[in-house]
Amino acid sequence: MAKTRSWVGKKIKQLEKEKYSHGEAIAIAISEAKKYGLIKNPSEEAELLEDNQEEAEEVARGFHGRDNRESFEVEEEVQYRENLACLGEMLELEVFIETRQSEGLVSVCFQRQPRDEIVFLNCSPDRKQLYLIGDTGLPDDWLEEANPTSFEKDKVPIGYVYSISYFADKHHLTGPKQQKNGTEYIHCFGEQTFPARPKFEGIWKLQEKIVSGLLPEMVYDRLNEGIELIGGGYEVRNEGIWD
Repeated sequence: MAKTRSWVGKKIKQLEKEKYSHGEAIAIAISEAKKYGLIKNPSEEAELLEDNQEEAEEVARGFHGRDNRESFEVEEEVQYRENLACLGEMLELEVFIETRQSEGLVSVCFQRQPRDEIVFLNCSPDRKQLYLIGDTGLPDDWLEEANPTSFEKDKVPIGYVYSISYFADKHHLTGPKQQKNGTEYIHCFGEQTFPARPKFEGIWKLQEKIVSGLLPEMVYDRLNEGIELIGGGYEVRNEGIWD
């Protein structure tokens, strides 16, 4: 651990020189240490995080204007989905971002090659929640452009997801035979509630879908470096995503 602690410490100092906040520097340094295999298990990560207890104590002293009276641990029970249904491989999200609305919809793209970089589209067993599993990390400058006031938070609201594209094989639908071998599917959220005119191209009923709560919100988890889809009116049926 001595080598890892030294590497993380140097990385934190380097990032702080690059104008990252102390909290940001810690999160990035530990994330990169995990990626490079310097942190091998959760206990090592916890030990490194404990090294920052002094900073937390300093914040508490400054906030209360007095010495800290005690230090204590709080145990919380975290629930998560152990089993998900894999629907396909992610291709693209089209997102309405208020700070970039002059661009129309902003594309967040994913790649299917190499195989170890695939992001999978999954859903919960109750068919109510979509998950993106894989490397969905976004750079800090992209986050700052999307949300200049909140990009340093642990959870960063990005915008409303207008459509989702994914690659999947479906053997039970009528239509082209290549569906059995896999093809691209595009779902515009709210398309069943607000069906577009035939041959319409563009953004259809965006504000109505937002007000109706049909569009899931894209949120970025900076600590775990991943995209989350929050809310929305969809459900997953055998035919596909439906709302």
